[in-house]
Amino acid sequence: MVCRENLNPEDLATQSVRLKEEQLRREEGRLKEIEVLFPCPLRCGLILQLKVQKEISDRRQELLAKEEALKSLEARLATSQSSNTVNSHEGTPAPASP
Repeated sequence: MVCRENLNPEDLATQSVRLKEEQLRREEGRLKEIEVLFPCPLRCGLILQLKVQKEISDRRQELLAKEEALKSLEARLATSQSSNTVNSHEGTPAPASP
């Protein structure tokens, strides 16, 4: 590679353009390899599959959160009913023994 101090600005610009073109050609080659390995229907199918998996995961999280809220509500209700049952039995006289 030529030392940059020895190049004039025009040569530097030309070299920069050549390097960028080379980089773009390499990237284009990689993209073509991907297209060969994963034809469009397969790529589109993979993308769709990933979206569906994310939606399933999101819905699963929503259901788990709702289930947890329901369990919490059931526990509070059971506690409330338990304390109401204890309170109602305290006010009731004990049955007479024979």
